[in-house]
Amino acid sequence: MGGVFMLGCTNPAPPYVYPTAQDQNVNYLCNIIYEPQYALFLLSARRFRVSKIVPVEDGLIAYFKNEKQVLLPINSGLPVGEEFYCRQRDSSYPCLLGDNRDSNCTRNRPRRVD
Repeated sequence: MGGVFMLGCTNPAPPYVYPTAQDQNVNYLCNIIYEPQYALFLLSARRFRVSKIVPVEDGLIAYFKNEKQVLLPINSGLPVGEEFYCRQRDSSYPCLLGDNRDSNCTRNRPRRVD
């Protein structure tokens, strides 16, 4: 009398995709460039966003929106010579060295961990 019915169910594909470990690493590297320890390397490009990074044997080359290139001594752990594009979610970025002249940078704003 008391039978068990099993209905076939399928899980629909989620409407979002989780970032891979490599995606998270690229996002981290695109943001760490603005940390104070690298600020001196960015003097010619610090008011512009990073558009892509390219790991090289000596570190990593950051390409900025103003077409500047900066070699940074960062060990990325990414394949050498490949291009990785930085995704920007908004137009703000961390302020460098307390620079008040740049109205696009954010101050005292908690960082998002994606």
